[in-house]
Amino acid sequence: MKIVLFLVIGFILGAGVLYLLQMKDLDRLDQADKELKKARQAVADAEIEHEQRLKERSPPYRKIINRKMIVVP
Repeated sequence: MKIVLFLVIGFILGAGVLYLLQMKDLDRLDQADKELKKARQAVADAEIEHEQRLKERSPPYRKIINRKMIVVP
């Protein structure tokens, strides 16, 4: 009888520890996901700023559309 009681208590404690470890991993994963979103947003913002600087500095270039050369601002 004592063996069954110890097995049940051990199983419950083991399940509790595994649950806490899983929650800790999920929190870490959530934090990493937030950091990844911030990094992606920073890259997107940097690309937009870079394109704007290129448009400001570079002279208009010529582009061929339907065999006609046009100036693109």
